[in-house]
Amino acid sequence: RDRKGRTTKIGTLLVRRGFLSKDEAKRLLKIQRHDGPIDGYRLLEHLGTGGMGAVFRALRKSTGDEVALKILPPSATRNKRFRARFLREAQVSARLEHPNLVRACDQGESDEHLYMAMELVDGPTAREVTKRVGALPEDEVLAYFRQLLEGMQHYWGARILHRDTKPENAAARPG
Repeated sequence: RDRKGRTTKIGTLLVRRGFLSKDEAKRLLKIQRHDGPIDGYRLLEHLGTGGMGAVFRALRKSTGDEVALKILPPSATRNKRFRARFLREAQVSARLEHPNLVRACDQGESDEHLYMAMELVDGPTAREVTKRVGALPEDEVLAYFRQLLEGMQHYWGARILHRDTKPENAAARPG
């Protein structure tokens, strides 16, 4: 769905957000008829778009598992700086294990797109919860922050600076 809640084809959405040209979208639509632009994955739903790419709920065909599939657009894939940053993020995400961090389970390049498959965390983000219910009780906010800080401490222990901490990237899990 787009920002106004309308159902939108993935290719159209990626053109609107500047991740694909119209020609790339046409190729994508042809490929989508054969399950998607990334070999081995079927795109199910657009989850979000950020500075490093678009994220989709996807089916990993080899295992039948649903994953969060982050796809870097071809223009960014060709940029050496973005490419290196994306690959480092994938390597770090695969290496670190912590209950408050999402782990990568696959990475690669397919049809001029770099991609990273990650654990899919089902449920609302912190942003969605606060939009739906408004301000949360102080003890609940503190519980969420504790989880966030424990995850960030784990990154810091590995000498890594996480550059994309925001409510849209945080699953809202009480406790």
